[in-house]
Amino acid sequence: ENYNGRYDPYHVLALVQQHDFEKGILFMLKVLQLSEEIVAHYAKVFERRDLSVEQRTAAKHKLIETCRGSSTTSAASVSKGEAARKAASEAERSMWVSLLSILVRSDLDVSDDIAIVLQYVQEKDLLPPVAVVEILSTNPNLQLRTVRQYVLSMLAADDVAIKANQEVLRHNTKAITESHAALRQLTTSATVFQTTKCTGCSAPLDLPAVHFLCKHSYHKRCLNDALECNQCSQQTRKMIQDQKDEEAAVEEHEAFFDSVAAAEAEDGF
Repeated sequence: ENYNGRYDPYHVLALVQQHDFEKGILFMLKVLQLSEEIVAHYAKVFERRDLSVEQRTAAKHKLIETCRGSSTTSAASVSKGEAARKAASEAERSMWVSLLSILVRSDLDVSDDIAIVLQYVQEKDLLPPVAVVEILSTNPNLQLRTVRQYVLSMLAADDVAIKANQEVLRHNTKAITESHAALRQLTTSATVFQTTKCTGCSAPLDLPAVHFLCKHSYHKRCLNDALECNQCSQQTRKMIQDQKDEEAAVEEHEAFFDSVAAAEAEDGF
């Protein structure tokens, strides 16, 4: 630790691994910031049933401590760019998922530790609930009290999301109803343009003038595009693009269900 000379850290790591020098291995892994390898090291110790409960418990605490340290490193990498942030986030997710899997299959009583990990997984949204349930189901002896708080929290979060989606649905339904009413008005009644000033330059309108159904009027010379209202063009283009995206999404869903149906027919299910 106190040596300040030049050396190849990977060469040193290979040497300490060759001589099975545990403290040296852990120190070099920390120097190289190889958190996943540190987790794998402590996991190996934790899962050794020939060791005492105290030794395995100490390894478990080191496992959790390493994952928490990795989370701090991940948070610090935000300022290093998008690529670095994504890589750190993926490494963090992988370690916490590994930790959860290790604890779930343990023969020791680690209920409290599993609850802590589940809380962190939920707070950071590291895994979808289905994936968490799949990991938890690998231990049929896991007690309900261990996952009770996680399940209740996820149900509460789902309830909030459902209410938010319902609010969006109500807003969209109202907008659609208003659009249909406006469309009926345009197709069944005459539209009277009473604007006397140009929306673009605010000067009195004179010929040639262009009137749009959005109730904006312009001198022809003030228009950026003879077919688009200067003020509404950006919003109109966004609406057209949103419509195209929704149509594309519908086509993707249809293609997915078609492939599922084809697979079912082929397999005979």
